[in-house]
Amino acid sequence: MDQEILKLIDASFANDNEKRTKAEEALAHCDGTQDFPRALLMIGLNEEVGLQYRQSASVLLKNWIDYHWTSTADKFKEPEASEETKEFIRHGLPRGLANESRAVRNVFAAALSIVAGWEWPETWPDFVPNLIDALNSDNANMVDGALRCLKEFSTDINGKFAPEMIQSILPKLLEFMTPNSGATPIMAARSLQILTTLTMLISDARAKTLEDQYEKILTVFRACILRPVEEEDDWLIKRNVFNCFNELVKGFSKKVAPLSAHCLQDCWTFIAKLSKQYLATAINSDETESQEDSDSETAGIQGTVMAAMEFLCTIIEKKAFTKVVQIGIPPLIPSLMIFLQASAGQISAWEDDPDRFVEEEDDEVMLCSVRTIAMDLLLCVAKDFLGVLLPPLLEYVGESQSGSASWQQRESAYYIIGAVASALEEEHMTKFNIQGYLEGPTLRDLKSG
Repeated sequence: MDQEILKLIDASFANDNEKRTKAEEALAHCDGTQDFPRALLMIGLNEEVGLQYRQSASVLLKNWIDYHWTSTADKFKEPEASEETKEFIRHGLPRGLANESRAVRNVFAAALSIVAGWEWPETWPDFVPNLIDALNSDNANMVDGALRCLKEFSTDINGKFAPEMIQSILPKLLEFMTPNSGATPIMAARSLQILTTLTMLISDARAKTLEDQYEKILTVFRACILRPVEEEDDWLIKRNVFNCFNELVKGFSKKVAPLSAHCLQDCWTFIAKLSKQYLATAINSDETESQEDSDSETAGIQGTVMAAMEFLCTIIEKKAFTKVVQIGIPPLIPSLMIFLQASAGQISAWEDDPDRFVEEEDDEVMLCSVRTIAMDLLLCVAKDFLGVLLPPLLEYVGESQSGSASWQQRESAYYIIGAVASALEEEHMTKFNIQGYLEGPTLRDLKSG
């Protein structure tokens, strides 16, 4: 049947509408048989077959699994996969993780995660051990496919199984995150994503799975923070380590806080350097373009800045971190002021359509940017550490009135004052000399505008 299905897939690419429609109808008819997914699996695994056909077969197979694997699924359509078909797919599908094409690997990984979601651990207890074997493979494609599968699977795993999963794979994830392990930046970044998801799940379940692992994890986090950015994918590691640290703090703050001083010091140093790089590449020039990763999440330096700001918002709210925050936050206020400045790209958007720029910036639900997250952090600091914030804030506003201040600096000063005014008492507001500020630089800017 493999050759018959392959001919139909080939015909489904035809330019002739009638031929293509007939092929699609024939494939839809085959969808109701148990032989169809078996043929699709064999075609997808056969690297002598053209890439477009393997990719099409793997997508059709994933869809078949989605609709026919079990009658308890929300998307279920007859017929239900027989036990023989399930066993055939469970046996053959993991081979697709080593496919030479990343696109095909990714589809096989997604299909495998769907199967595992229904079958592991009761029916398919060997799934995780087999996946760990794949992570230990000398085949780089196999390792990449296994990590992709783990990432997909971790988002759908039942919370009660998360502790078992994290115990099994944590050593390998930490190895991939370690800079001298030989793992690629993508492998390290994906390992961090998997750990982030599983940490969130065990936190919700209040599991004690990580009780003796916090120190190891924080040591690896430090290595990730200190790792130099030598290629674009390294930014994914920086972003993901802040995301993962964030979840660890949210779920286990009392356990993590006493062990985190050195790691946090590295975070403070990194964020200070990050702000200077952001100023040079995203504010003073337009070198930095908005980037997204394969999951459509903000990547590059912008994604890292946003993750770092969200992390800081979290630890400020945690009482267990009050002492380290009181020490760490003051030197970071100048960096925060930089992140509150409009980027070169935002200036272009302002020049193109000022009304739309203001509307989008006010719509916090619709737009998430470095600037809006930095403002969230500023308000957190103003609420809990106003005495720490006020001196550098007044200094920044004063500097914005000088003739050498950039347009972004002056505009961000207005933005900051408007946002924090409600958090300030009258005695604080007098230090601003609002009348002088309005009659001086504000009036000059209005006249020049």
